[in-house]
Amino acid sequence: MNIQIIKKMLLEWLSPIIWLFVTIIIYKIYSHYKKNIKKQLLHYAKIFHLKHTKTIIIEVHNYTSFLILIFGAIYILYLSPLPENIILIGMNIIKTIFLIILTKSLANIFEQFIDPLLINITGGKKQSLSKDHAEIVKKSVFLFLWFGCLIFIMQIWKIDITWLVTSTAVLGIVLGLAAQSTLSNVFGGFAICAEKAYQEGDYLRLKDGKIVVVKKIGLKSTWLETYDATTIIIPNSIMSNTELENLNYPINRNIARIIVNTSYDSDVDKVKKTLIEIAKNTKNVLQKPKPKIYLIELGDYALSFKLVCFISDIKFRFKVIESINCRVIKKFKEENIDIPFPTNINHIEFPDSYKYDKISQQ
Repeated sequence: MNIQIIKKMLLEWLSPIIWLFVTIIIYKIYSHYKKNIKKQLLHYAKIFHLKHTKTIIIEVHNYTSFLILIFGAIYILYLSPLPENIILIGMNIIKTIFLIILTKSLANIFEQFIDPLLINITGGKKQSLSKDHAEIVKKSVFLFLWFGCLIFIMQIWKIDITWLVTSTAVLGIVLGLAAQSTLSNVFGGFAICAEKAYQEGDYLRLKDGKIVVVKKIGLKSTWLETYDATTIIIPNSIMSNTELENLNYPINRNIARIIVNTSYDSDVDKVKKTLIEIAKNTKNVLQKPKPKIYLIELGDYALSFKLVCFISDIKFRFKVIESINCRVIKKFKEENIDIPFPTNINHIEFPDSYKYDKISQQ
């Protein structure tokens, strides 16, 4: 009787034991040739120019050994004569481990792909998203992956997830209402980066005509700096809805317009020639397109000329204007060209009665 029971048990456990040895053999073979397999896969990826495949190969390769053991354990449990409840618990444990490994692997792969992915989303422009916004995207995706993993694990163990979903929704609504202003600024920053309205280092002309340089696109606000090193901090929600001009777009050059006044006694042709010569000899002024000069107004006390010249880079704008103004003062003195001051001539007329009174007094 005992022999019959032993034979029956051996027959029942024969398939699981055989599969256990098969799993161990496959695991050992793979571990032995692991480095060579990885080397060959990377070699073929390089031959066929498979972009970003190296990251996926390395990540999958790191967890292949675990996957062999997991699938082997699943099949062993499936073939074993254990009670159904024990098999079910074992299957659930294996599925849970598999989900955790899969989620961690996906998170690692995404971390390698996040920077190129964000560049593609924002139009192929490097550093389109600030570090703060890129970090939020990373953490949000990681949180989503692990939250999804938790949901699946709870479903595997037949745990009711209604309370979790409801609590998450309520918490989201409460946080949204409490931090409405903050979220508005954060999403405003994402809108600025996604639309490529401007980026750090760009020069902007604000609605009031003030020219500023973008020093930082933060999580909630944009930091601007004026030419006199004054820092202006504006919330992203306002910046995303403000009318402004990006002086670096579409090309990184700018036009300098300088008004110069001369007296009516000046030789117009001589003034034009002198101003063009000054512009051409000024550093960072482009020769093509050529500087241009226009007589734009016959004023009350002076002739007004406008000098228009292109600058190689917007960041040199104020230096170029200052240099031209200094050269104009010096050159005009050498050429005896007067820069007039505003003058007023007042004509005083007295009534006839006033004249007669003066005569009678004499």
